[in-house]
Amino acid sequence: MTGDEVDQLVAQAEEEAGDNAWVKEALQTLKRYAHRRDRDRMSKEAMYMSRKMSHRLAEHDEDYRSYSLDLETSKAGYLRKKREQGKRMDRRD
Repeated sequence: MTGDEVDQLVAQAEEEAGDNAWVKEALQTLKRYAHRRDRDRMSKEAMYMSRKMSHRLAEHDEDYRSYSLDLETSKAGYLRKKREQGKRMDRRD
């Protein structure tokens, strides 16, 4: 897959994310890897991100339009929405 094709797929994912703030935030990581052309990290992150987004537990009153790192760090670990899988939730991103 070429770099342009990857850029198009990421752009399509952003469009499909609509107003889901967490998905848009997570896609920024993929964009960063795509921009660097870091194929290994991008494919690994996309795999873990896809698995996490399709199988995660969610609060019944979760607001998908907003994403706050402060709010996420106060939740139980299994309910947190992380920007990048496998990374700690802190402000050093």
